[in-house]
Amino acid sequence: MWNFVLAYVAIILVMFVLDAVWLGWVAKGLYRRGMSRAIVFEVRWWAAILFYLLHAAAVLYFAVSGVGTIGTILFRGAFFGLAAYGTYNLTNLATVKNWPVHVAMLDMIWGSLITMLSALAAYALL
Repeated sequence: MWNFVLAYVAIILVMFVLDAVWLGWVAKGLYRRGMSRAIVFEVRWWAAILFYLLHAAAVLYFAVSGVGTIGTILFRGAFFGLAAYGTYNLTNLATVKNWPVHVAMLDMIWGSLITMLSALAAYALL
């Protein structure tokens, strides 16, 4: 039981740290330039926190628990991240005026990578 709690916390920490670096430093300008006409950059922290909590639980359930090989963990983590971030970005491409395709594609790749790395961290703890 405690192993799963630690794995859950690890997923949240890995995602938070990687997202902080990605959104706050690496790709900050890309998002601001690409989406300046589509969104307002005022973070609703309660929603962001709920996303991390829900996403971490789903990663633990769908990508990590009950899986034996590291290859399967990596694939499931990457695929789940692609599906989750793809849902967000593709819905926005379909419904939000001026949502940039290049930013959506990059964000989907990022979601796949960050979720895969988070699943790997959880696997390592388990």
